[in-house]
Amino acid sequence: MLCRDFLYLCRKLNIMAEEQKYDHDSINELLSWAKETLNNKRYPVGEFQLDKCAKILDCEKYLDSMILVIGKNWGEPYVLPDS
Repeated sequence: MLCRDFLYLCRKLNIMAEEQKYDHDSINELLSWAKETLNNKRYPVGEFQLDKCAKILDCEKYLDSMILVIGKNWGEPYVLPDS
């Protein structure tokens, strides 16, 4: 369910169409969604296959680490949106 919701939100925000299309509002909305999902514990329990090559073993730790990585690197030029 988490993967489906994540991909739906990405398509809705049009942030997966092209890497250059990221903007500040899209990133903030995605981060807010991830934090809400983490806080409400609405993520899969146990492991699940993200795609052909990636398996998430602990969704809570995965979401938490992705939020921390994006938050820590947000001011870096290689992370900033193009807009």
